Amino acid sequence: MHVKNGHEYEILAGSEEVTSEFPTHLMVQAKFLEWKMDKRAIVHTHPQNLIALMNLPDFPKYLKMLLKIHPEVPIFFPEGVDMVEYEKPGSLILGIKTVEKLKEKNAVLWEKHGIVASGRNVSEASDRVEILEKAAEILLKILCLCKEPSGIPEIKSG
Repeated sequence: MHVKNGHEYEILAGSEEVTSEFPTHLMVQAKFLEWKMDKRAIVHTHPQNLIALMNLPDFPKYLKMLLKIHPEVPIFFPEGVDMVEYEKPGSLILGIKTVEKLKEKNAVLWEKHGIVASGRNVSEASDRVEILEKAAEILLKILCLCKEPSGIPEIKSG
């Protein structure tokens, strides 16, 4: 799907039916245009490993680990990743909360639901999803061994 001006769209491939989350997607695109951001694309998906982690009762602890588990994560997310508490998919409040958080972040997790990642193009937004999903898979494997991850070392400048 291609959003033309923040208010209209055209189907480029696939079904002509829009999802229940389409209003959120359109709202994000309209705000990116209004804010004159270089972000032009969003990808929303339901990565299984990320959703599994989000279902852990102490997920905020694991989110901090997730951001330090693989060297690509801090490169693609120097500002970190934020999360919207569970809201009904497709709801106006979910859209509003997502837009607010995407102003400062390149990815927002929807609690127990999925992720919305942004980028200058679809490829960059997709890469961000892939990197977080890879990190979630690595973290889950370590946790399945009943171990605490060491994470990547902090590099001292100088």
